[in-house]
Amino acid sequence: MGRAPCIPGDGTLASLPDGAHIRVGEKADFTHPVWDGWQPRIGLAWNLRERTVLRAGYGLVFDVFTGISQSSQQSIGTWPDKQFNQPTFNFVGQPVTTVQGVQSQLNDRIPGPTPFGSAGWYADPHFKNAYSHQWNVEIQQQFTETLVASVAYVGSRTRRLDSNGLYNTAPVPGPGTPAEVRARRPFPYQTTMNYSLSRGQAWYDSFQMKVNRRFQSGFQFLA
Repeated sequence: MGRAPCIPGDGTLASLPDGAHIRVGEKADFTHPVWDGWQPRIGLAWNLRERTVLRAGYGLVFDVFTGISQSSQQSIGTWPDKQFNQPTFNFVGQPVTTVQGVQSQLNDRIPGPTPFGSAGWYADPHFKNAYSHQWNVEIQQQFTETLVASVAYVGSRTRRLDSNGLYNTAPVPGPGTPAEVRARRPFPYQTTMNYSLSRGQAWYDSFQMKVNRRFQSGFQFLA
């Protein structure tokens, strides 16, 4: 009740503009499952000498799906359902929004004849959550009962970060009319797209030093 028909027009994909590029999902789930969420941890502490300790650790950590709430929000009410409205009320510097102004922003109940033609948000069905290899090696030396110093190497390698950006540009440069350039796009029936891929990478390496004097005689410091 009150919902748009499953498929606009006469109910067939063939009757829609570029309908040949639309197909029914193979399963109810939008994204494919991810099976590599094993997250091991290992740590080591070794007393090299009476006042010298070697510490090391490694861990593989997985992020929750980055921006999953935003991705879900972008999928709510999409074609063939009518897009939901996202107005901004009482914006700073603008006149106060009235009830009549809100009522005038209601959506049409009938969707457009095709999901193509306007910039939209899309996600890779094989999108995977990010993971990071993280490790550290530290040598700690005690000089007195209150003075301790340490040096450490800390590093990480992160993969599958969420990469968002404009998509659907012609991968092969060259002259041509707008129609010829558009024909070289991966999806020529669609305009510019905002697309999310899990292909970002990051790396971190650091040398860290610390000197700690515990509280004694009214004095302490950490540098």
